[in-house]
Amino acid sequence: MQIRITPMGCYFLHFFASGIIVAFYKAKGPFSTCNNDQEGFTGMKETVILISRNQNESSHLNAFLAENHYQLFTIGSIEELDQGFSTSSRNCVVVILDLDSVSIDNRAIREITLQYPHVYFLCTSKDRFHPELKDAICYHIYACLNKPLDYDELLYWLRCIKDNNIDLVEKNSNP
Repeated sequence: MQIRITPMGCYFLHFFASGIIVAFYKAKGPFSTCNNDQEGFTGMKETVILISRNQNESSHLNAFLAENHYQLFTIGSIEELDQGFSTSSRNCVVVILDLDSVSIDNRAIREITLQYPHVYFLCTSKDRFHPELKDAICYHIYACLNKPLDYDELLYWLRCIKDNNIDLVEKNSNP
């Protein structure tokens, strides 16, 4: 069992042994559940932008995401993010930062999250702690994933982001 607090006010528990993940949200209600199945898949590929210089990890992630109906667009630095959004032909709402291959500081993370408020930023790293990024991780990063990457955990976050966006659209369309 693992408990984390994310900046979006989400408290969650992992129960990977049973295959079910339960998430408790402050902002959304008492609780919400996500299963590791393909229910609700509409056939559209969603785009994920990866900011990384590690080609090996990028190719493995690309293969996994393709199997799960996501398209990966890889860029090498934060400065290329505008180009990444304009080049990716679909609406991208997820950016994954590889903290091990791209140097970044609190200020840069804060600036990009303010520049793209509709985007969920995830980060990956082999290190469990990044005290130099404490503020950014606390307030601007949706989730931090440890390497080697647990693809089930990544898929869980991508599906929760998708569900959250569907809920926001429904809420905004029904005044």
